[in-house]
Amino acid sequence: MKGKTVHIGLLVLTCILFIMPKLVDAEDTEIYRYYFKEGTFYKHTASSLHEYFQLNRGEQGKRIANIDWKELNNLTLAWRAEKEEVKQEAKHTKIKQGSQQKEQQAAPPTQKPATKDKVEKPKEKPTEKQTEEKTDQTTKISQREFEQEVIRLTNIERERAGLAPLQLDNQLSEVARRKSVDMATENYFSHESPTYGSPFDMIESFGITYYSAGENIAKGQTSPQEVVQAWMDSEGHRQNILHPDFTHIGVGFTQEGYHWTQQFIKKLDQSVNESTYEQQVVDLTNQEREKHGLAPLSVDTKLGEVARAKSKDMAEKDYFDHTSPTYGSPFDMMNQYGVSYQIAGENIARGQFTPEEVVEAWMNSEGHRENILNPDFTHIGVGFVKEAILWTQQFIKKK
Repeated sequence: MKGKTVHIGLLVLTCILFIMPKLVDAEDTEIYRYYFKEGTFYKHTASSLHEYFQLNRGEQGKRIANIDWKELNNLTLAWRAEKEEVKQEAKHTKIKQGSQQKEQQAAPPTQKPATKDKVEKPKEKPTEKQTEEKTDQTTKISQREFEQEVIRLTNIERERAGLAPLQLDNQLSEVARRKSVDMATENYFSHESPTYGSPFDMIESFGITYYSAGENIAKGQTSPQEVVQAWMDSEGHRQNILHPDFTHIGVGFTQEGYHWTQQFIKKLDQSVNESTYEQQVVDLTNQEREKHGLAPLSVDTKLGEVARAKSKDMAEKDYFDHTSPTYGSPFDMMNQYGVSYQIAGENIARGQFTPEEVVEAWMNSEGHRENILNPDFTHIGVGFVKEAILWTQQFIKKK
């Protein structure tokens, strides 16, 4: 008997671009307070600026800092000579739809009457030339310190929102670092890299497995505080920073053009014990049966092997379905493993990080719940593959 299909909603991708206003020239050396409005920077005395904010309540203009105008002007002219125009930009991607976002899913259960293929890491493309690797050690340290500070400030924002901090993923930081260097050396500013493709293609090409992912990029900000504030001032970037599902972060910064990349992923802690999680699913399943006055299910070792093989097969063959290209239907598979039964059933799921989460998902689906609470079933087997976050639950009534 089939259960009802669970419909999963998709998030809409958005993208926002910030352009830094062109700076006006100045001829004196006095120190002014300044603000921007309608694309232009304006100078004001302290009193007139105070009056401006009293009238406008800060909604149309924003006081930035005190500044030596002559020094700023010199920096601006030098920048224009190199780049023709000063720009400060920021973009973001949210979690990608489709195959790149592996949503939580619970496939329709069946009653009788899957990690992806490993992506080969591309040949090493150095982020810097050999001569560049001999850069002054102080510069290298400052770059790493900037990256660490971005992570620290990001987690402060998450803490303010009541969210768990993101864990540093060194491998993801290497990907983010290469993305920033790639944007600088290839002279582009986009999530799509001419070298690596989309952020999701790039992350996967370096062998990183994830359930969902996102990316923020920025250019022109000269400090961690400035770039994090720019991202937080943008709704789309802020959503990535404050996304409750993300668990890990990588940050890459290069001083060439001041390019920043912030990458996020949701992944499972690989230190978890698969057998422990499988037993917890059995325990939680029996707790649900007890609530409904049903006898607990006994663990069948052979059936557990079948369930584990099914989850592994879905991961290796990159599919999510009750019918396996390797074994056929769940019932054919049980027969091949020598499991005898009168009736049998199967639940599968993908993307749930804990036993509690996956059992809750099954219990919230009518068809899956019918398998869990079937009074005729006597035995259970559970299989979990943490690399792909795939779960299989099989039930039988023995002959």
